[in-house]
Amino acid sequence: MKISLPLGIALVMMGTHGYGLFLFGAILPTLQARHGFDYTFAGMASATLNTAYMTGALLLGAFGRRLPAKRWFVLSVSCCAMLLALLPLAPGPYAMLAAFIPLGMASAVSWSSAVGFVNGLARIQRRALILTLGASGGSWGMLTIGLMTGYGTKLMPPDWFWSVGAAFTLVGLAVLLPLMKEEAASASARAAPATPPVPRWAGRQPRVASLAIALSGLLGATAVPFTTYLSAYLTNEIGRPEAVSSAVWQVLGITGALSGLCIGSFADRYDYRKIIAVIFLAFAVACAFLSFAPSSSYISLAGIGHGIALNPFWGLIAAYISFFFAPAETMRIDAMGLAAFGLASGLANWSIGTWADNGGSLGAVYAVLAAGTVAMAGLLTTAPNPDRTKTEASHERTV
Repeated sequence: MKISLPLGIALVMMGTHGYGLFLFGAILPTLQARHGFDYTFAGMASATLNTAYMTGALLLGAFGRRLPAKRWFVLSVSCCAMLLALLPLAPGPYAMLAAFIPLGMASAVSWSSAVGFVNGLARIQRRALILTLGASGGSWGMLTIGLMTGYGTKLMPPDWFWSVGAAFTLVGLAVLLPLMKEEAASASARAAPATPPVPRWAGRQPRVASLAIALSGLLGATAVPFTTYLSAYLTNEIGRPEAVSSAVWQVLGITGALSGLCIGSFADRYDYRKIIAVIFLAFAVACAFLSFAPSSSYISLAGIGHGIALNPFWGLIAAYISFFFAPAETMRIDAMGLAAFGLASGLANWSIGTWADNGGSLGAVYAVLAAGTVAMAGLLTTAPNPDRTKTEASHERTV
């Protein structure tokens, strides 16, 4: 495995996902002071970004076959870098809002096309490690955002942090371009079979695709509300100091950033289904801990459960799907999973918010999230066993 491959993808994800999706909330007070908008507009901007992300995933799922994964990746990453570089120059809040639409769409395409590109590479054995390391780039981006907002304001205004995200994105693309050219030259030298053989597992493909999309949606319905209501639950409902919720966030971020290496390093040697089930169960323990022992002095450890579940899941599920589908189809299924993730997380957040506004306890919500995550682990028992002896000839080289 060339280190440039996971490194390049992680750097791209730092920009497109870390800065592209999360920087707005981190520097919201500065943006409000500069542009003069209220919280209603802030909510609309956040919803626009998330909706655009889901739309981009849906469009890639529908039209992914029109271009090779490599081209989708280069186009989407270039678009993200350009928009991140231009956002500090936005003359007003509505110009910024308009930029969020293509930024969110391109961010979704950047990850799913990276999945298609990696799964289409010849002679790459440790795909799960590469993908989990790449997916952890989003958490690394959030960590650097935390450092920048804490210490980088003396170097530049906070609204210029988007340009830092653009730099990460461009560096990642520059790292990957030589590898893409090398792979293109190698692919042109290989003779493709006239009629690719039908894989033995073709009858299991619908079940695999449906399960992957369902698990992605359920993860959105559990992992996103976990963080959305975390600070409000601990501070407002339980009465813990803000430093307590901050500690949970810090543990969550550090664990999420390191989980790609820790989990991906052994993922390719074991059953992906069992590893996903284990991280789901660890997440369920974290939710139950928040629900039943929120006053514990060790509550910050709840962040570990979320940290090891969210980012590694995307790498593991993409590697699992690749045993049943060609790279182009893997990319499209992953994109549909992202769309399900966005839709389910939005519905879950809205439902939980309505429950809380009408007097419902967020502690009960975390208990439900724990039960739901255990059920998600149970779904893995229905997942077909991947055939690790499949030949590369059964994959379409659409990279």
